[in-house]
Amino acid sequence: MKRTPTDHPGYNEYQYHLDPIEHDPWQLTSFLTTLYDDYTRSEVQGKLKETFKKQYKLTTWVEVQIRYKTVWVISPAGIPVPTQVPYEYRIFHTKLVNRGLEVVIREELDADQWKRYEIFQDTLGGRPYLFNGGLPPGGSDGSGAPGIDYQVPAEALTDSEFAAIYKEAQKYVGTPYVWGGSTPETGFDCSGYVCWVYNQNGYNVGHTTANGLWSKSQHISEAEAKPGDLVFFEGTYDTPGKSHVGIYLGNGMMVSAGDPIKYANIHSSYWQKYLSGFGRLSK
Repeated sequence: MKRTPTDHPGYNEYQYHLDPIEHDPWQLTSFLTTLYDDYTRSEVQGKLKETFKKQYKLTTWVEVQIRYKTVWVISPAGIPVPTQVPYEYRIFHTKLVNRGLEVVIREELDADQWKRYEIFQDTLGGRPYLFNGGLPPGGSDGSGAPGIDYQVPAEALTDSEFAAIYKEAQKYVGTPYVWGGSTPETGFDCSGYVCWVYNQNGYNVGHTTANGLWSKSQHISEAEAKPGDLVFFEGTYDTPGKSHVGIYLGNGMMVSAGDPIKYANIHSSYWQKYLSGFGRLSK
């Protein structure tokens, strides 16, 4: 939405009518398991894009209002006289409608598939390891690497702001990755985890994607980055822009929601390939 004035310049005002961008990860997992039984993230990317395209509808329109402004006109007698002059005031509207994921799912499934879907809903999508801690092979962050047993240096924790952020972040180390998750109750994906940690510490970032967090951040170099900043990656899976985000801990280390939430070295062979930039949030 921030690009709207750039993509559609020249309007007096931009108004947004936006439903929340959200979905229930249990519904999504149950739907995919109903269709494919077993699957990998790469195998269902096309279906995910198709499903979300049906879930969300974006429309735009232009409203033209006739408004009046006061101008001073010289009368025949040579006296300035205030005069009301009409002009067009143009408003560009953007509307996003979220139909709801289960509405789309119900349209996609026949009667037998719907029964399977309801059963999977009762069994956490047929993939209980997403919710109770058992892990599938590899890891949802793509690295396939185990977490590192890492201790943040004591001097970093003398910064009270970072200490508070890290205290919250540390609570969830070891929590399984849940695509779309954004709370301790649902589990976390990478951006859901970062948003939760910072929102608990007085920041107002809402619930957004890695790309959304990048747009909310001041962009800084690695040399400028300090514990508590964010570190971003591109290309860890097929999505435009930033695809993964972690909380930078200094010394080339981060904590992020891989599978599970874990510490990682951003200069390891895997993460170095995708390292994209650093950002700093402000309250």
